[in-house]
Amino acid sequence: MTLGKHEIKGITLKQIKPLPASTFEKLMVEAGYFRSGSAPTFQGRWFVYFVHSSFGRVEAVYSPDKKVVITAYHPD
Repeated sequence: MTLGKHEIKGITLKQIKPLPASTFEKLMVEAGYFRSGSAPTFQGRWFVYFVHSSFGRVEAVYSPDKKVVITAYHPD
């Protein structure tokens, strides 16, 4: 799974490759999402959770150093 293969309500991801975390987070904030937490996951990667008042939660998978967003999606 890579970024851009999943639809995230409120933003348009035109590229399929991973994004720098700062770029992805700027898109999310501009669309009205805010970061609600994080948790370690497989292979040293991190889940970072974003919520929105209308669109629901987004789960993003970050690289171990949290500098690159590998994929993101609505879990429901």
